[in-house]
Amino acid sequence: VPLIVRVPGVAPRRIQTPVCQVDLLPTLMEALGYDAPGNVQGESLLPLLQDGDGARGRPEEAEVVFEWSGARDGVGADGHTYDPEVAGRAGAPQRTIRRGQWKLTVDVAGEHELYDLETDPLEKHNLLWSDRLSQDPGAQDAVPVLWERLRAWQQRTSDQLELPKPKPWRR
Repeated sequence: VPLIVRVPGVAPRRIQTPVCQVDLLPTLMEALGYDAPGNVQGESLLPLLQDGDGARGRPEEAEVVFEWSGARDGVGADGHTYDPEVAGRAGAPQRTIRRGQWKLTVDVAGEHELYDLETDPLEKHNLLWSDRLSQDPGAQDAVPVLWERLRAWQQRTSDQLELPKPKPWRR
């Protein structure tokens, strides 16, 4: 999803490094000359906006983690009420990590997903449910790498969600 940010005194530029919404508050706080409170997740994007993609290392190694805590009884953690049919399909808590071309979603209910965003940007072909996984060493290697990076993120952020290790579907 494109994100447009304009900060006075910072020259316009296009950034390829993926970022996350939790980075917006620390960014705005720093741009206004304040420190973000210690309990705020995310990190300021200001260095990225000022110095470009190299400010966070190589864009293809940048990672973003998304949290979904589920829609228990059709109500999300934010109090939003979901249509029962939608809540039934998207009710299980999950974590998603995107790193480079790969995106892995680990679902508490076992509905895991792996996408190659270079060849499948619309995420139509879950590689964990595909024969391509057994034929593509890059996809095979991506699963354990992303899993370990996701577990490291959980430790770093004290995320307590118990996730089952992702396994490819077998016929």
